[in-house]
Amino acid sequence: MNAHAMLVHHTRYRYDRPVHLGPQTIRLHPVPDCPGVLSYSMDISPTPHGCTWEHDPFGNRIARVTFTRQVTHFDITIRLATDQTPTNPFHFTIAPAARLWPAPAPDRGADPDLAP
Repeated sequence: MNAHAMLVHHTRYRYDRPVHLGPQTIRLHPVPDCPGVLSYSMDISPTPHGCTWEHDPFGNRIARVTFTRQVTHFDITIRLATDQTPTNPFHFTIAPAARLWPAPAPDRGADPDLAP
């Protein structure tokens, strides 16, 4: 059974007079190589002068958007198609060497949090 979903996020700002926007940082992007992401798009209005993609120190993708002219509105629309098909989290094999995990007994100096 396939379960696909389309997520749409829309952020809208309106101003009562033309304003200068400073550089905008947009953090609305899925984690790189995220399983289940089928497609992603970001639409910005008005059309920005520049949009560069960077990674923050944690590996997240961020967009840096700049405008050269005054604007009366700022809209961001994100469309994300995902595959939500259930998976079996226990569908894996255990290597023979990993089947027995040697841990010291609690009475031999083991961490008390590991006691039964």
